[in-house]
Amino acid sequence: MKRTFSIFLSMLVVLIMLVGYAGAESTDSIQDELINELSYPEYGPNSFDLLKDDSNVIKTMGKVPGLTENKEKLDWLNLIDAHIENSADELKPYMTESDGPIVGYGTNYGGYLFIEFDQGLKGKIDDTTIDNIYNSITKKAGIPEIPIVFRYGGEDIEESRSSYWRPIIGGIKITDTWYRDSTVSFAAVDDNGNEGYVISGHAALDMGGIGGTVFQSSLSAGTVTDIGGYYSDAAWVEYSNVDSQVYYTDSNILRDVYDETDPLLGATVYKSGEQTGLTSGTVTETYKKQRSSSFGYLYNQFKATYNSDSGDSGGPVLTTTSTGKIVLLGVHRGSITGDAVFSPISGVMNDLDIQPIHA
Repeated sequence: MKRTFSIFLSMLVVLIMLVGYAGAESTDSIQDELINELSYPEYGPNSFDLLKDDSNVIKTMGKVPGLTENKEKLDWLNLIDAHIENSADELKPYMTESDGPIVGYGTNYGGYLFIEFDQGLKGKIDDTTIDNIYNSITKKAGIPEIPIVFRYGGEDIEESRSSYWRPIIGGIKITDTWYRDSTVSFAAVDDNGNEGYVISGHAALDMGGIGGTVFQSSLSAGTVTDIGGYYSDAAWVEYSNVDSQVYYTDSNILRDVYDETDPLLGATVYKSGEQTGLTSGTVTETYKKQRSSSFGYLYNQFKATYNSDSGDSGGPVLTTTSTGKIVLLGVHRGSITGDAVFSPISGVMNDLDIQPIHA
C-alpha cells in the first residue's frame, strides 16, 4: 500500500509540473480531478465492522476518523503512512528477521494501519504483544487512538518454493553460504523432543558439515545438527519454527503429512523438489549396498524413474492417500544413469533418530 501511495503522489507531482506552464488554475483543476476519481470506502466509527468475520483478524484498535471528502482521506492516509514508516525502528525487534512474529506492516486504503503476523503462529499472539506494539507506534506517532488492525498473514502470501517460508515446510528451496540450492524434505522431532527438519546429507556437507548454516530466502534457518551416512543421504537441522506440511506442487498447493513407510518395488512414487517441482515415476530397483561419492557406501537405497535435477537434493519422495494427504517414502539423493536414487524413510529415521511430524 505504501508503494501505491508513493507512486500516486509521484504521478501527481509530475502532472502538476507538466501543466504548470498553463497556469495555477489549470494545475489545481487537474489535481482535484485526479483526487476525486479515487475510490475509498466509508470512513468512520463503523470502518472495522466489515472485518469482524475475517478469521485472520486478531484485534482492531483505535478509530478511523469520520472523513467524507477524498482529499481529506488522502491527507489522512499520507499522515498515518508516514508514521508507520517512521516506526520501523520500534517494529524491528518484532520482525521475523529478529525472530519476532511480524511478517509485514503497512497502510490500508480504508484509513488504518495493519500489522501482519506469521500465519504459522495463529492462535498464539497474545494481547500483551499486541498492546506493546500498539503503544510503541502511538507513542512515536503522537496520534491518539491511531487505527490499527492486527491480523495474520493470508494463506497465499507465499508465491513459490523459493519465497520466504516460516514455518519451514517440506519441498521448499534452501541454500548454503555460497548460494548452492537444495530442498527441505520434511519437518520432524528428534529423540530429545527437539523440532527441526531434514535436508540432503551431501548438501549439509557442502554447508560445512555439523554447525553449517542453512539459509531460506537469504535468511538463516538454523544450523546442521546431525548427518546420516549409513542408511541415508540425509541430515538434521534443529529449528523450532517448522510445520508438518509439504509444498506439493505449484502454485502454493500444500498438503499435510499423514504417515510414513518404505516403498515397494513397482510402486508409483512422487518427488517434490525446488528445481523440477512435482515429478512421478516407478520404483525399479533396491540397492543393498551402493557407492556414494559423499559417504563411501550407503545401504538399502532405492532407484526410481522420476525426473530430477540439481537443486532437488533433499526433496521428499512420497505418495498420497485417497484424501490427498502425504505418506513419506524417503529423501531424494540424485540420479544415476538417468534414473533417480533416494534414501528410504526408515533409513533416514534410523540414521538421524527422528520421527516425522504428522498433521
